[in-house]
Amino acid sequence: MDKKLFCILCMLLVVMILAGNLYSQDTVSLIGTEWIFIDDDEDYNSREYPYIIRFSNDGKLNVLLYKDTTPDDDTWTQNGNTVIFYYNDRYVEHTGKIINNNFIEGIAINIDELSWKFRLIRKGGW
Repeated sequence: MDKKLFCILCMLLVVMILAGNLYSQDTVSLIGTEWIFIDDDEDYNSREYPYIIRFSNDGKLNVLLYKDTTPDDDTWTQNGNTVIFYYNDRYVEHTGKIINNNFIEGIAINIDELSWKFRLIRKGGW
């Protein structure tokens, strides 16, 4: 391998390593954290009515949302950097990927199989 090709490969490796640092490589525990929910649902624009999600240590999800009529059945689970949470009698399943300590993004699918993107920003994280 000539010197020029070796230098290009080394630079490419450095760029890949630096780009990888934008994403969380370690599992981030969500227990006890609070997040601001933002979604792209046209019927309910959460930017007009932002709400907070708190991940409790017992698998309970605390949702501060005016439409949540069944708060006692709100739950969440985490497997590595994937989080799944439900509220309002499991009307919508939210599946998200933890990007870093302050950001989660994912897809929500309701019981009618309509889907949209959502984002969670850690409260106080920005």
